[in-house]
Amino acid sequence: MRAVARRLKWVRSFLHPLSRDILQFAALVRNDLRRRPYPNGYAVSKRWQAILNQAMDRTAQVREPIELAIVGMELFDLQHEVVTAKRTEYFRRVRTEFVARNPELALINESPLAHHEAVATIDGATFSAKLEQTLNYYEDIKAGVDDVNEIKVIVEVGSGFGRLARLMHLLDRSRCYVLVDLPESLVFAYAFLRTSFPESRIKVLANADDIVPGMTQHFDFIFCPIHQLVHLKLDRVDLFVNTYSFAEMTQGCVNHILDCVERVLKPRFLYSLNLVFADKTIHFDTGGLDGEGNETVLALQPEWWPKRFVLIPGVVDTKYRVTGSVVLQHVTTLPQLLIRELRAAEEAERDPQKRLGYLYLSALWSRDQDLADKFFQDLRRLFGEFGFTPAQGYHFDKIGEVLVLRRGIAFGSPAEIQGGSDGKKDEKT
Repeated sequence: MRAVARRLKWVRSFLHPLSRDILQFAALVRNDLRRRPYPNGYAVSKRWQAILNQAMDRTAQVREPIELAIVGMELFDLQHEVVTAKRTEYFRRVRTEFVARNPELALINESPLAHHEAVATIDGATFSAKLEQTLNYYEDIKAGVDDVNEIKVIVEVGSGFGRLARLMHLLDRSRCYVLVDLPESLVFAYAFLRTSFPESRIKVLANADDIVPGMTQHFDFIFCPIHQLVHLKLDRVDLFVNTYSFAEMTQGCVNHILDCVERVLKPRFLYSLNLVFADKTIHFDTGGLDGEGNETVLALQPEWWPKRFVLIPGVVDTKYRVTGSVVLQHVTTLPQLLIRELRAAEEAERDPQKRLGYLYLSALWSRDQDLADKFFQDLRRLFGEFGFTPAQGYHFDKIGEVLVLRRGIAFGSPAEIQGGSDGKKDEKT
């Protein structure tokens, strides 16, 4: 309780003028935005609906606006961890390695709002498990885009309480960060970022009419309820981000968002850190146990080139899963030529994981039986290298990408795949 009181005291010293602003946004969500119907075909899973209901119940118990930020961190993301001496030494080593690779991270600290037991102080800097994860996101992005300093407009769908937005703003105050999420989640992100950056310029897109040309040049943070994503035409989008939440959505939600990405946002780069090449029916947090798990999170149109494709195997509740860290660059190559280039890159690539990425996309877009069979063969081989045993945690024929490829091939030739030797493309290097 004393630690919470200290956090509240620290914020009250400068936050008071913003208290009304935070409460007004919470009231807008509670009384209006969360009552609006979702886009056609967009259905929030039972699991997340329960989380959102719990979150809104918590807001009714909040006595001061700053508590919304703290509740959001604890409810959505920041796990309660008691940092031991051994854990502190681990954080010291990890932080040193991050800064050695990325000197720009030297002055980055955990938020003062984080629970004190989950934070270690290392040479005057604060660090936590969640900050470590956020810095990993940053390194993934940095490794995949051409120049991270040129990433000025970022749109994140499923932004949680805003920890990646905070990091990217700390590193470059000239950026515009657009947070797209369910309205209930935006309450906590709004409170967290308003608290973290009291002087920041903030805009809320409550209605389509609120979306105006040039706004990314005049605001630091833009809050966009998922209802307005289909209208979110911006002057430029350098990077689209989704971490983990795609895998927790129903397929209708994923399809709606990716359609908006490709038709409306049109970002230069797309970063996805999500469950891939997995049997989602066996994982609770993907909606699989409720029958609401999606099949695939990368059901994209043929207009992307994989700049980064890293697979991270894991086990949760004795069940195998693979997380894919993927950065894609938008290209204008005609589809047939793009498929040929992917196949050539796959044949030349030595990294088995990146080769599998080339292979998956070329099979997805060509609907070629031989390519699909090769993908299945290589996926099984990679699972063997990971130590995966089908009898102990997954069913190959229920893997989303396997189902999608087989279904696509069964429907016949690719739809609207045209092109020739005169196709043009963006630079991929």
